[in-house]
Amino acid sequence: MPSAPRETALTSNYRKDGNTISCEWYHSALLDGDGKVDFVGTRFVSREGADTSRVAADEVGRLVDSLEAAGYFALADQYVPDSPACSRYATDAPTVTISVQSKGRSKTVRHDHGCVGAPVALTGMERLIDSVAGTVRWTGR
Repeated sequence: MPSAPRETALTSNYRKDGNTISCEWYHSALLDGDGKVDFVGTRFVSREGADTSRVAADEVGRLVDSLEAAGYFALADQYVPDSPACSRYATDAPTVTISVQSKGRSKTVRHDHGCVGAPVALTGMERLIDSVAGTVRWTGR
C-alpha cells in the first residue's frame, strides 16, 4: 500500500541581510490497501489539519500494480543531495517520500525534486498516487 511517513520539515533560509527565517511544515497522505486515506497538513496546503477519506480498494490495487509495472521496486532508495543517484542538485525544491508494501515486499524512496538525477518516471508515480488518493482536496494542487 502506498504511503508516506509522517515527517516534519524544518528549513532555514538565510537572507542577504544575515537574518535567518525558519519555516516548518508538515503534510502527509497515508493510503492503505482498503482505500482509507488519512491526511495531515500544516502550512502550504489548502486545508490544514487532519482529515480522512476513502477510495475504492480496487483502485489501490490497480495503483500498486501500476507502480510495480513502472519499476518502483527497482528504483534507488534515495534521490537526495550527496546520494549516488543524484548527479546535480538545485535547492528549494520539495521532497517526496513514498513507501509501498506489496506481496511481501517493502520499499521506501525519498525524492528531493532538486535532484536532477531522478528518473522522470518517479515524478509520474508520485502524481499517480496523489491522483488516486485525491490529495488535491487538501493541497489545492
